[in-house]
Amino acid sequence: MKREIAVLKILDHPNVMKLYDVYETSDYLFLITEYLPNGELFDYIIRRGLISPSEALKFFQMLVHGMDYVHSQHVVHRDLKPENLLLDDKNNLKIADFGFASINEPGSLLETSCGSPHYASPEIVKGESYNGPSSDIWSIGVILFALTSGSLPFQDESIKVLLHKIGQGNYVIPPIVPRRARDLISHILIVDPLQRYTIKDIKEHPYFNENGLGKNYPLYKPLMPTDGEITVVDDDILATMEEMYMENENSIIKELLAPGKNLKKTYYFLNFLFVFPQLLIFH
Repeated sequence: MKREIAVLKILDHPNVMKLYDVYETSDYLFLITEYLPNGELFDYIIRRGLISPSEALKFFQMLVHGMDYVHSQHVVHRDLKPENLLLDDKNNLKIADFGFASINEPGSLLETSCGSPHYASPEIVKGESYNGPSSDIWSIGVILFALTSGSLPFQDESIKVLLHKIGQGNYVIPPIVPRRARDLISHILIVDPLQRYTIKDIKEHPYFNENGLGKNYPLYKPLMPTDGEITVVDDDILATMEEMYMENENSIIKELLAPGKNLKKTYYFLNFLFVFPQLLIFH
């Protein structure tokens, strides 16, 4: 829960569940978020059965645009699935449940195996070090498969057999899936993460743009390292960053107080502005 709060504090996008405030008492922790009355995408699909191709594409576009932004902030979700995608009163998709999220700085690999087996990437189920965004993209591919076919690409009653199928990339796309969606899925659900499509590749694919709405969202610049001076480290923000990075406080403090630019300083100031929004100056 603390990790989810830490991540949501720094994210602000139309397709990511918005965290407005946090209140804590001796007994309870209250999260004030936007109201999403239409519930989980999973339940939406179950209630309706196979959804229309046009609706499947719209949901997929919102998911991709949201995750494009999340990755631009060097955050990876690591538990993408329809149960963690919520809908507002107009059925706009909102990415939620960042409890397994982590910071994945450029050039670094993650090692923690987490998430739901049916949506986990081959590198995760094999226990290998992995690139966070590429692993999320695999999950996005599984969700596209589910949206367009009403089923999952990897299923088995035996977890051992299930993980073997995922590790081998052993799946069959049903004929009901539209041709362009089939082609895109085949480029996402690739075992080798170096050959797997990137978000940029997905957004340039004909399927993603066939309704003319694929490029309706603005592009987001990656979060950049800053060299702002920090002389005294706030204990509450430090605790938040320990949850975000899953590192000990000494390692984080060392980088916060070091000269030069780094991303930890950027996240420190973003968390500071969440706590003290009145200090935010608009230019």
